[in-house]
Amino acid sequence: MANWRMHPEEGDLLRYCDGELRAEETARVARHLEACWDCRTRLDDLTGTIAEYMRYRRDILEPALPQPPRPWANLRFEFARVEAPKRLLPRPAVWLVAGTLTAGTGILYYAAKPHPPAAVPYAQVPAPAARPLPAPPAAPARRVSPVAAPGPEDELRAIAALDRIGADLGDPIEVARTPARVVVTCIGLDAVRMHEVQDALAGLPHVEVKLSPKPAPSAAGSPLEVVGTPQTASAAAYDHFVDGLLKNSDAIMARAHALRRLATSFPADVEARLPADSRALLESIRQRHEAGLAREVASLEQSVRPYLGPPAARAPGSPAPQDWQARALRVFAEAAQVDRMVGAAFAGSQGAIAAAADPAALAAAMAMLDGDVAR
Repeated sequence: MANWRMHPEEGDLLRYCDGELRAEETARVARHLEACWDCRTRLDDLTGTIAEYMRYRRDILEPALPQPPRPWANLRFEFARVEAPKRLLPRPAVWLVAGTLTAGTGILYYAAKPHPPAAVPYAQVPAPAARPLPAPPAAPARRVSPVAAPGPEDELRAIAALDRIGADLGDPIEVARTPARVVVTCIGLDAVRMHEVQDALAGLPHVEVKLSPKPAPSAAGSPLEVVGTPQTASAAAYDHFVDGLLKNSDAIMARAHALRRLATSFPADVEARLPADSRALLESIRQRHEAGLAREVASLEQSVRPYLGPPAARAPGSPAPQDWQARALRVFAEAAQVDRMVGAAFAGSQGAIAAAADPAALAAAMAMLDGDVAR
């Protein structure tokens, strides 16, 4: 008997149509749609509504729009007129100021010139005033040294501490450097994992750990659940194979995300200003992620190869960037594309690639990702 559970909400169906879901979520939606007439009807209604809107925009709305206004005038001459240097004072005022300065200079010269003292009668000579006692020296003011703002080295030490416990792969943890501190935000971690993160970051200066609660699923059915149906041995074996592919793809995305975080937090100019020991630490973290990413990509390529045919030759494209930061951003985009295509190709099919997926496109995407990771 079917075990009916929650249905995907409308936003998930819309992202499923656009190919914006992660591979695991795409697989769950596809399996749910295979067994749920209600959700398939909702999906058909959603795609029909989008098609009607596109026809309305193309045939009715765009022809009724007014013509664009006349082109903007050339503002270059106005900008040049505004930015032209202006005379601070008119010419008569300049002469008036110059004359005043000359007269003032003469008066100061006369006042500074020494003159013989005038004779003063003895009776008019004032008595010498009593000399006041010197005041005691004031105590020196205490100088309060300002608190130094956190720098890239502090953020790198926090990332290295998370890397030592494997918290930078898969765990919902974000590291952000503010003018006052390095904030490590943990989203929805359980008490044991949260304690491990706090112990790893204890003693690091300028580091603040925050716990953010995990968003609760809505009543409409998120997170997605799969409709449970009786399965044959072959179907169960294929589902086990697909689950392995999705876990492999998730591991690739975790490594690619970690490399992208390093690239955005430590671009080339920031990396060049780091001390030698910090640069060595950054390089060791990066090399571990690159090695792990290469292993996961090779494993995924080996698993899907029987379904894709012979290896695809990499199409000529733009040359690989020289600095590792740009390569990391490019590898992340390629990994995300492979992740979506794996979900679309293998989600819900029984022993064959889904008809909507293109094996040649997936093979080309895998070849591009494998080539950039190998560099």
